Amino acid sequence: MESLITRFLNQNHLCPLPGIGTLRLVHHTAMLHPGENRISSPYYRIELVENELDPELFVNFIAEQKNIHLSEAEIILKSFCSGMLQLNKMDEVNLPATGSFYINEPGKLFFRQFDLPDFFHLDIHLKKVIHPESVHAVRVGDTDTTSQKMNRYYQPSKKVTTSNSWFVFVALLLLLIFVIVFYLNNPKDFSDFDDFNLFSSP
Repeated sequence: MESLITRFLNQNHLCPLPGIGTLRLVHHTAMLHPGENRISSPYYRIELVENELDPELFVNFIAEQKNIHLSEAEIILKSFCSGMLQLNKMDEVNLPATGSFYINEPGKLFFRQFDLPDFFHLDIHLKKVIHPESVHAVRVGDTDTTSQKMNRYYQPSKKVTTSNSWFVFVALLLLLIFVIVFYLNNPKDFSDFDDFNLFSSP
């Protein structure tokens, strides 16, 4: 019965077990882990749920595989399930390459999936790539713009440095004009350094 449960579960992604519940293959999608720069691969997880489904398809499968009558197959299935409910706490029923049924401390039947081989957990490791020249459409408030325009907007302007240099140049030019005008209005002999002191008292 254990091998029949495994085969039926793999083919149909579920297997009804009367009086116990239903084994299901639950698909888990790939997961992105930004902090670890990786994507974990998708995988299937086998779960035992209490919701019971009609075991008719499984009974037909058992009858075909064992080449027996449907009523006999139904008896075999019910006998197997009732036997698992009477397991001792230390006993387990293993399904080939799938998992095992066991009784926990409160006395409830559980299913434990076997660990999958490493090749089922092949993660994709990512590397951050920046394309500074690429242009993307972005929306700022109610305005549609591009990433290139936003980068230009937030980059420090070079005009500030240019305007400062012009300011220094104009200041030096004004100072030079002031000195020339002062010299023309005060025709003195500048050979004496003391006479050239602009801050000396008259």
